[in-house]
Amino acid sequence: MSDNTLARSGDTPPGGAGSPAGAVRGTNAAAPARVRLREHLLATLGVLGALTVAPAGAAAQRQIEEIRTVEAYAARYALDDRVGTNKQNLDGFGLRLMYERRDPTRPAASFLDRARGGAFATYTTKQGSPNLSTLHVGLQTDLSFLQRPLGGVLDPFFSFGIGIFRTSRENLVTTTRAGKRIVESSFSFVPGLGTRIGLVDRFGARVDVRAPLLFGTSSTANFVGEGGLYFSF
Repeated sequence: MSDNTLARSGDTPPGGAGSPAGAVRGTNAAAPARVRLREHLLATLGVLGALTVAPAGAAAQRQIEEIRTVEAYAARYALDDRVGTNKQNLDGFGLRLMYERRDPTRPAASFLDRARGGAFATYTTKQGSPNLSTLHVGLQTDLSFLQRPLGGVLDPFFSFGIGIFRTSRENLVTTTRAGKRIVESSFSFVPGLGTRIGLVDRFGARVDVRAPLLFGTSSTANFVGEGGLYFSF
């Protein structure tokens, strides 16, 4: 049979596109492509899985410690004369709550690695004439100078804080209940220096010298010495 006859009759030569042999060759040609696609998908999933697991593994290896500290202390203020009482030194007491995170597996190279933050409240009862009471509340940050306590005991630090300093002074001019006391609140910025002294496991002492700078109806520079005990958990 001639080629013209094949063309006229619409027959396909053996092994052509429509023949069983051609179909087998097409299937064999497509198989490697599907295998390559599957391999690419598996490789992509493997990379995504590694990226997901890596941060968790790194965090587990770092072993971050969270430390909370409660501090109770006595305080003595040396107040500016403009506070309005005849007694310049006021005695009080306070409470401080501090929090820090650290990685014991690596040295605390920067100040941020050695930072502690928290809140404080210091109160003085009515003292002097006219009698004066104060309440100082705010937020505080301590930055240790050393990577590790000196001799495992002394941990000197620089401190700064912000807060509200409230004074309540007896009003000697009027005796009415509404005007019996003069109350003022000032914004405070409080730089300071101090040291922690480790005594036994999780217990220690703390000594501070701080300078509350008050900004209200007038600006005043004051000093306060604080000393007390702390417990960490």
